[in-house]
Formats: sequence, structure tokens, C-alpha cells
Amino acid sequence: MPGYSFVSQPTLSNAGGVSFYIKNDLNFTIISELSTSTADYEALWIEIHKSYSLNVLCGIIYRNPNGNLDSFFEYLNSTVEKIDRGSKYCAILGDFNLDLLKFENHNPTNEFINIISSFCFQPHILQPTRITDHSKTLIDNLFSSTH
Repeated sequence: MPGYSFVSQPTLSNAGGVSFYIKNDLNFTIISELSTSTADYEALWIEIHKSYSLNVLCGIIYRNPNGNLDSFFEYLNSTVEKIDRGSKYCAILGDFNLDLLKFENHNPTNEFINIISSFCFQPHILQPTRITDHSKTLIDNLFSSTH
């Protein structure tokens, strides 16, 4: 796309992956210590440097629906804990493959919500993101927090 830089995290699978298109006039760095690819999840983090306000951290995460949940939760918890120590605006975007509409009856989804909310992240999408004739789910979302 003209006017944008493309950055991506190398993937271990032959499909999927995580990436950003970033407007060329934005000054950013990739946060390698938080970016990773495993069989369970993939994540890419960038920091957008602002001269007039707080820097912005952006993470894009894909969780393999067949991946190990404990591994994903461990990564998520340690990552948001590191982010929580900074005083920056933060957005976490992704396909988490956990249906937020079922958080009351599905323990892994409830645990995901507990991790995210314990660090003051709030979801911005509250309606289903995937709708078919037979189902509707909310597995894609954007969470943000200011510290």
C-alpha cells in the first residue's frame, strides 16, 4: 500500500501470521522482546513514538484455536504485566479465538477476560464479529488501556 510500511512477525505455520501497515510519517520501533511466534500463538508489538503526547504501544495477537491455552495465558499475563509498568497508551488487537459472548459459561474465556481486565484493559467491540446462519461469535477484539 503506497504511503505505508509493512511489518510482520515470521510465522511457524504455512498460513496466518500477524502484521501491521503503518503510515510512513509515523516514527515506530518493533518491540522484539514482546513479539513472538509459537505453535500456540503469534504476536507482534510496536511502539509509536509521539513528540506531543505519550507513546503508543500496539500489539497484534493471533491465538491458534488448537493451541495450548496455558501457554497463551502465561504469555498474555507476562506481557500485559510488562506493559503495565510503563506509562503509555496501549492497544491490543487480535483474533483470540475465545468467544467473549460466552465468558460466563466458558472457563478459558473467563480467564482471558480476567487477565485483560486485571490490567485495566477494556474491550472496544461488544457485538459479534463473526456471524453465520447458525452462529455468532465475538473472537476478534481491540482492548485499550492508559497507564
